[in-house]
Amino acid sequence: MLNIDVNIDDFEKLKINKDIDNITNSANKELLSIMHKDCEPFVPMKTGNLREKVNEVINGDKAFLEYYASYAPYVYAMGAENTFTTPGTGGDWFNEAAKVNSFKWIVEYARIVKKLLGESGTDGWNV
Repeated sequence: MLNIDVNIDDFEKLKINKDIDNITNSANKELLSIMHKDCEPFVPMKTGNLREKVNEVINGDKAFLEYYASYAPYVYAMGAENTFTTPGTGGDWFNEAAKVNSFKWIVEYARIVKKLLGESGTDGWNV
């Protein structure tokens, strides 16, 4: 005799994990778009190439902005203290943007997750 036990709870856990992954990916994508816009004023722009050559990348549980102009790593490594032709811009632009926007990013991420969960799943959240 062959007995096969199926535990429905295991399927529920898989569904919940999938839902969490979908919410996380969607929230990461929305936040990354906001961060991209917030970083732009700090990215050097003599010709605009550096600002234009950026990808918003979601790779598993990692989300990041990838500046793919050949000179991007060198400019970024120069640090914020270097003077560029566009006022307020320089290397290390992500950290400069984070100094101004990090609290906003946290609040926005919470707001996005709340929206994705729907009001019924956010009792007690005041975002």
